[in-house]
Amino acid sequence: MDDFLKKFFIFLLIFLIFPKTIYANESNSIKSNDLHAKSAVLMDGDTGRVLYGKDENLPLANASTTKILTCILTLEYGNLEDIVPVSSHAASMPDVQLNIRKGETYYLKDLLYSLMLESHNDSAVAIAEYMEDHLSISHFYDLMNAKAKKIGCKNSHFVTPNGLDSGDHHTTATDLALIMRYCLKFSPKSKEFIEITRTTSHSFTDCAKKRSFTVNNHNALLQMRAEAISGKTGFTNKAGYCYVGAVKKDKKFFIVALLASGWPPHKSYKWSDTTKLIDYGFKNYEFKQLTLPQAKLPLSLQVKPSSIYLLAKKDEDLNLSSTWTIFYPLKKDTKAVGWQRWYLNQTLLIEKPIELKNPINSEKSTKFDQ
Repeated sequence: MDDFLKKFFIFLLIFLIFPKTIYANESNSIKSNDLHAKSAVLMDGDTGRVLYGKDENLPLANASTTKILTCILTLEYGNLEDIVPVSSHAASMPDVQLNIRKGETYYLKDLLYSLMLESHNDSAVAIAEYMEDHLSISHFYDLMNAKAKKIGCKNSHFVTPNGLDSGDHHTTATDLALIMRYCLKFSPKSKEFIEITRTTSHSFTDCAKKRSFTVNNHNALLQMRAEAISGKTGFTNKAGYCYVGAVKKDKKFFIVALLASGWPPHKSYKWSDTTKLIDYGFKNYEFKQLTLPQAKLPLSLQVKPSSIYLLAKKDEDLNLSSTWTIFYPLKKDTKAVGWQRWYLNQTLLIEKPIELKNPINSEKSTKFDQ
């Protein structure tokens, strides 16, 4: 009996410790089959560098994650106090919907909460139609595609403001992460975007005060992780479950984008995928100080030496490259005459002005040879 107990306790000890060891080792890397998502990205939110990718440039339907682009464009170009009329087309949108009715009017700000917290498709179309009228444009999706291109998206094409399955509406995990990065880091309305997407619930009425509504935030990551700062879920029959979200802790800023992370009844797959990617990022990436390599510039030009801190793995070899550009003609009394840019694997990390050591006193078109 003593021998049996001894073997039992050894077995129990192995059972308790060994799985934890396995998990600790696996968290140092992620394999494609570790994720449910067909396409996924973990991005450094500061630099835009893809730290992990799984078919990250594969164009796929992206459902309601589309609405982050609809939201940021509306914040940048709309007036939140404007009144939005509801058309029959907007009111006809399928679930998920606020159930707005033709002829009703709403404040634009309230419809944005409806759009981002509960992902209402009818609110998205009402917003898009308002924007078309407000900006005197034919199609809101033209504005969406132009903005996506300006942000740096290379494989995206949007045809609806809500992401419902319609035509060739698609993006990639990389592009989706870049759009979220723009919303949080570069947009002049990033503060407003974060405020809306972090709101737990929002109550409002139509402008006539005949109907009352309360919308609740469906981004469960806000409750799951203290580091969460924003996010948007999505689902259609074609796209499956999708998600894009961001976390920040100790100056580490990560963005996760998932496309086709399972289909019903696997609604929780996107959260397990997101958690794996977030944990992988926080565990394996630390800040490294890198001295920026200087390009060989003409003696009359200078770039002040500098260094940057970059998220990287302990054993990661980071080879930076740089380019420089001069603007012509050189104007009188000009000091800054161009830019030097530093790249890591074609990802732009930082740019600094190229300056003349001595300001010129007349306009010149002289070319500098490297």
